[in-house]
Amino acid sequence: PGTGESWHTHGEDVEQIYLTLSGKARITWRENGEEHEVVVEEGDSTLIPKGGFENKLESIGEEPWVYLVCMTNPTDDRSYTENPDAARVTNVPDREE
Repeated sequence: PGTGESWHTHGEDVEQIYLTLSGKARITWRENGEEHEVVVEEGDSTLIPKGGFENKLESIGEEPWVYLVCMTNPTDDRSYTENPDAARVTNVPDREE
């Protein structure tokens, strides 16, 4: 609670889907100069579309926010590798048949 990620931007080709497993959070993003936010709870999913939207995440419930994030082009997204406070990301390498 009270933790999260401050304002950040991903690459133009990065799209993210957050699935809230437990807890409660506020997801905020800026689009066309306007700020939008949504409060998510267990079972909710949220899409941050392609386009380099600036966004931030904040756990606001009494218990920790536990979530699964799926993202396109994670290896091209430098925000995780350059920010030591960001969540850990594990990329599954392409498998050879």
